[in-house]
Amino acid sequence: KEDIAELGAAGNDVLRLRPVQFRYVKPFADGSKPWQYGLIAEEVADVLPELVAYDDAGRPETVMYQALPTLLLHQVRRLERERVAMEDRMRALEAE
Repeated sequence: KEDIAELGAAGNDVLRLRPVQFRYVKPFADGSKPWQYGLIAEEVADVLPELVAYDDAGRPETVMYQALPTLLLHQVRRLERERVAMEDRMRALEAE
């Protein structure tokens, strides 16, 4: 690997994505159209275009979900740092 860097803004942009539930227009082979959960590729392209696969015409086609866990882990780590800092502050306040 090369050009390794912290996530920075991309790690925060994941919070701008809008999770949705939907049904595909085209039914599955068995005729069913079950609920699906995910993101809308066009919306993701506006926020994090590197998470989208594009068709030959350059239109958003699908979300590359395999990259999402890394971005979400960035947020989990940020929240854990905040939790620890608040816990430390609470202990200090209680000690006063």
